[in-house]
Amino acid sequence: MKKDRWTILTHIWTHFDEYVAMALIYLLGEHAGIGSVFDDAIIQRIDAGSPLPKRLSQTDWKAERIIPIGIWGNYGPFDEHDKRYRGTRISAASLAAEFFSPHVNAVYTKRIASLVEYATRIDCVGGSTKLSMAHIIKTMNWMGDEDITAAWALTGIMTYLAFGDPEEKMFDLNTIGSLMQDDAGKVWLVQAYTAIDWEKAHFEKAVQDLKGKREGIRCEKTSDGYRIVSVESDNPLMQRAVMAFLKPDIGIVRNAITGQVSIVTRSDDTRLPIDLTGVARAINSEELKARGRAQPDLFKNLSPDSQQVPGSVWSFQKGLKYPMLLNGGCSAPNVPPTQLSTELIAKIVRTALDKQYFPTLEADSYHCDGLSCVSSRKKPCPFWNYGLPRCQQIRFRKYQQQMTPSTKVCQPV
Repeated sequence: MKKDRWTILTHIWTHFDEYVAMALIYLLGEHAGIGSVFDDAIIQRIDAGSPLPKRLSQTDWKAERIIPIGIWGNYGPFDEHDKRYRGTRISAASLAAEFFSPHVNAVYTKRIASLVEYATRIDCVGGSTKLSMAHIIKTMNWMGDEDITAAWALTGIMTYLAFGDPEEKMFDLNTIGSLMQDDAGKVWLVQAYTAIDWEKAHFEKAVQDLKGKREGIRCEKTSDGYRIVSVESDNPLMQRAVMAFLKPDIGIVRNAITGQVSIVTRSDDTRLPIDLTGVARAINSEELKARGRAQPDLFKNLSPDSQQVPGSVWSFQKGLKYPMLLNGGCSAPNVPPTQLSTELIAKIVRTALDKQYFPTLEADSYHCDGLSCVSSRKKPCPFWNYGLPRCQQIRFRKYQQQMTPSTKVCQPV
């Protein structure tokens, strides 16, 4: 009797590193006791934030014939989102390579190493070029048919593993296309350049919208120079256009169709990354209040890395090279949209980041001089529940001033 088919489960808007993991499973699965996956697997995609089904919590992924890639944390060996890997350069591709390392034929060793190093760097740090496979996959995902994207991605990756240069660094689509048979290569490249044309048209439209609809763009500036821009749009390339054309330090983009919001930071290697810890805490505090949910007792629990605060709808991507705060998004379309208005979100971002901005009696029914915040909870203060790091610094300095030199302590991280 034939066994049930394997199911490969990954998240919607699958990334390059997950496709590399799939390719390694197809190539080496039979040698690792998984069986022949390549000809008999079903690829299913779920929301990136989907919880592990209860029935699987006590079972083995091999027994269930389920291969999760990039989801569910500690169920199976191919998910870099497990809490053990936070803050490390680990990707689904590198975990797959590690799992299959005892079974890799010497012919593939260097190619797999180059492919996995690239996929991991792009996933953890970024930096894909416009003609790279990793970038084209993102564009194809925007276009909507992920089955076509999967076929294109896996064709390119498997072709490289069979015929590619072991020292390859860029995984440029023209380089990979040249490895294919004439007709197959032409079809593969036509798909890629169709995606490039689609991306160019949508990006140019987003830029034109920014130029022609200034009244729909909210711009603010903090006292210490942070530029904050917020906009609403149904164009999937609007976030990129805002950051590239308007060049703010913080971009707030609401998807006009889904209502979901992204808060992203500048990608400028010449300046220090922007710490969004205070933004994450303040946004989550207001979101919980809007939803009638209780706030955690500890401020640090308002800004967990790469996970949602229970009852909220935001995920703080603190460990990225350019930190961001996401309310759902392309890979998590089922996350409910925030109940906060775009205007309120912009105000909260400014409040969290501006070290010279404090409540006043006129605007906030409470006055703060920025110097004398007491250590006990001040209920009238509208900023207290946010647990802003800048306010915590004021309280800590005041505490230190009250201590004798022999009893002063180092500030906790």
